Amino acid sequence: MENNRKKANTFLKLFVPEFRNEAMRIVRDCDQVSEATKSTNPRDLIKLEFKFKPGMKWKVYQHFVWVIAKGYLSVSQPELIAYLAENTNLASNENIKTRKDTIKRALNRRKNIYHQ
Repeated sequence: MENNRKKANTFLKLFVPEFRNEAMRIVRDCDQVSEATKSTNPRDLIKLEFKFKPGMKWKVYQHFVWVIAKGYLSVSQPELIAYLAENTNLASNENIKTRKDTIKRALNRRKNIYHQ
């Protein structure tokens, strides 16, 4: 069976078309996103750089858990994790597999809290 999902090559393509304007607004308004990321044209945005205050990284993960729960992703959760591992500073590990595992664990921890 062929998978109908297309690989996301920009940040906005991670989301269903109906949610893309909201995703652009979140990027512009989020105080966790760096100024360099905010100044990039949202349609061309590939790499997301976050500026984290101590202990605030969980907020970014919480946003992604909310998006997953609402069904706003146009890619699978493993594809989202791979994209975040390759194109963000959410995990600082050098090994890409370890970065994926770190992001997956963080999303699962946030998901457990979100559903309580």
